[in-house]
Amino acid sequence: AQSNPDVIVLLVGVWERMHFIDERYRGRSLGQYRTQVVDRFVDLVTRDGAEVVWVGAPPVRESTASDQLEFLNGVFEQVAEDDERVRYVDGGPVLTTPRGGYVDVATNPDGTRERIRRIDGTHLCPGGAVRLATPVVHLIADRWQIPVGEGWPNQGWRHHVPFDDGDVDCPAVG
Repeated sequence: AQSNPDVIVLLVGVWERMHFIDERYRGRSLGQYRTQVVDRFVDLVTRDGAEVVWVGAPPVRESTASDQLEFLNGVFEQVAEDDERVRYVDGGPVLTTPRGGYVDVATNPDGTRERIRRIDGTHLCPGGAVRLATPVVHLIADRWQIPVGEGWPNQGWRHHVPFDDGDVDCPAVG
């Protein structure tokens, strides 16, 4: 309410999958999850005119969690198809193998290899953050005619992983 944003970017992570495994949520369908949680959230955050860019969570190393995230992403994508206030960006293709599987290290267009996922198999390293942010940045730039800062993917923020253990969890590729 204080900032009155034009756009809200949202990436729901692995904790949201608790709707599948928490006793309080057992028996609820994805349709109920959508109406009771997602649609209410969208109504709340867009009530002053903001739009939502919903980023679908990429697969994680643990296959059951990835399957659950895939189901949730289907709900978020459907909301975007049904609601003009919401746009969906699929986070999977930019952080997976060509077949859609989990990957820790990816090859850049110049042939160098880069760690894109933290050792925990869930969180992103700076290279993964750039890959995931790129389609979001371009969608926002196109939708709101905002110029994209030249060289933003390689600015200093890449060297400041938001955890004290960045060198351990995002080690260089040998």
